[in-house]
Amino acid sequence: MKKKLIFLFLLVMLPVAHALSYSVVLHYDTEKFTLQDAAVVSAAPSPSSAGNRYTVRMLSFKEKVLFDTSFNLNADAVYSMPLDKSTLAAKNAAQRKTVNLLLPYYPHAKSLEIAKEGEVLLLVDLSRFSTCNENGVCDSSESQSACPQDCTCGNKICEPTENYMLCSADCPPEQQKPESKLALSPTVLWLIGGFALLLFCCTVFWFIRQKNINKQGKR
Repeated sequence: MKKKLIFLFLLVMLPVAHALSYSVVLHYDTEKFTLQDAAVVSAAPSPSSAGNRYTVRMLSFKEKVLFDTSFNLNADAVYSMPLDKSTLAAKNAAQRKTVNLLLPYYPHAKSLEIAKEGEVLLLVDLSRFSTCNENGVCDSSESQSACPQDCTCGNKICEPTENYMLCSADCPPEQQKPESKLALSPTVLWLIGGFALLLFCCTVFWFIRQKNINKQGKR
């Protein structure tokens, strides 16, 4: 939670004139990709490209494609020692390369797919950089400016900051709660009964005393 708040603060503090991008560093080794690093940086993303060997798809939390591009690799051949002409001429030598992708930042991006001919080779989790998880609830780390999908009147969720007057589309009219009968514990009932009995005895005693006083006065 603290890391996410710090990330949100950094997003706000970054100059508006600078575009935000995902910097995704991949290591390629013989048709296999592994993730080395992923971060959000203040830099312009690379333009989208099509028709290359490897494809990149960025997906939202609702599995919608936010951005797609493609790239090729000029991998460096890695040979075993000692080298000879047959080794240099071999076409099946292992290939290794480090790839740095600069992709546009989306606040509701969830994942990144690296694929070849429709087969997903690597799935990169981007959810830790998102400010909007599109779950229909305005979470504590979301705001109307960063996540209008979740924090706007009309998302069919009555948020704590909303009521019927502010957002009748999400919040129903407040219903009057029926008055609940006062529930008394047995101890309280015994105390009330004892006090009533004491009051009754005092009243009877006062009447008897007044009656005796009146009789003595007549004599």
